[in-house]
Amino acid sequence: MDLLNFIWPPEPDDVPTITIELGIFIIGIIAGIIGLLIWKNNRILAKKGLPECVGGFFMFAFHSLFDALDTICVNDILQTNLDLTDSIFSIAGLALIAVGIIRISIYGAKIWREL
Repeated sequence: MDLLNFIWPPEPDDVPTITIELGIFIIGIIAGIIGLLIWKNNRILAKKGLPECVGGFFMFAFHSLFDALDTICVNDILQTNLDLTDSIFSIAGLALIAVGIIRISIYGAKIWREL
């Protein structure tokens, strides 16, 4: 069935790819939610770097969702746009996670020196 330029159910060759991509999406959303809970309950400990990591987790999760959609898309123009969106979200998400980890490391080193 061709639904809004997507093939559903997916081709048998695409099932493992879509399963992995949707699994990464779910794991990214769960990581983002856990990060939000930590951020909410530990404002002092999570003031440096965690907001960037949480945003990066969600962006990387949506990268995987767009990647799954472009796998089952049949329209070339839409597939190209989904592929570009997927790439942008991937780069932005990984960059935010990296910045967050760097900020957490710098903050941890600063606290360590004060002890």
